[in-house]
Amino acid sequence: MATLKCKMCGGDIELSADKTFGTCDSCGSTMTFPKVDDEQRAEFLITRD
Repeated sequence: MATLKCKMCGGDIELSADKTFGTCDSCGSTMTFPKVDDEQRAEFLITRD
């Protein structure tokens, strides 16, 4: 399963329905995500457990 990590605290990011931004479950920080057009760029943004 893919998990996005917060750049501020390392907590898990909950994605919005349209997946353009997310909110950290731990610290509440909001992060916006760039639009990616291919799988290789998407892999760069996502960490795998």
